Amino acid sequence: MKISLRIFNQLPRQIFLVRHGETPTNPLNILQGSSASGLNLSETGRTQAQRLGQHLSKYYTFDEVWSSDYTRAIQTAQLITTQSNLYPKSKIDIRLRERHYGEAEGKPLDAFLGEARRLNLEHFYHEPKDSESFKDMMTRVESIFEELSKGKNRKVLLVTHGGFLLFFNKFVTTRTNLQVENFDPIRGFEMCPNTGVTKVVLNSKNGDTKTETDGTQKISQVIFETISDTTHLKQDDYK
Repeated sequence: MKISLRIFNQLPRQIFLVRHGETPTNPLNILQGSSASGLNLSETGRTQAQRLGQHLSKYYTFDEVWSSDYTRAIQTAQLITTQSNLYPKSKIDIRLRERHYGEAEGKPLDAFLGEARRLNLEHFYHEPKDSESFKDMMTRVESIFEELSKGKNRKVLLVTHGGFLLFFNKFVTTRTNLQVENFDPIRGFEMCPNTGVTKVVLNSKNGDTKTETDGTQKISQVIFETISDTTHLKQDDYK
């Protein structure tokens, strides 16, 4: 169903979505899902999160920081926020959890993708036994997106998972009636690297002064300023 969203006070609003840092099984290309909810970051993952926090702190303050309740996301959020005393403590939101992949969890990601191809399905629609459905994932994402589109203008950092990010991009580009700018489907529909940053701006088009009946300004545009960006891991100039 197409939805119409609105924002209170002055636009735009900025949302920063971050995939958690690397875990010991990420380099093995294993589908972690929800069964690895207690998995810690590796030393590489901790360094990634610290570097991201250092770079973000040079250019941004955040009004809120939200994190999945899985250990790898909580640790990433903590390492980011401790890089600046201006950052708020992160709050836990279970809607940011990784997708539950059912019997495919703990197995190679290539096996999951290969089975989807065999069934002639986009990976979004492949539902292994006991997995979280496409519909349920989109419902989670919609709930988050609607909440972020209400209230005052603010910058919000979300620390989440690769699967959630894929569904977020799918939802924004196919399930809203908003104008989407600068979305690259190649980058947006492939797995985000660890601590990759997707920055999304919710805005109104130039000259668009439409309001809701209660006087709130309508969102009419979503701008992807970055997708899965890892500049912070390559040089000292993340912006």
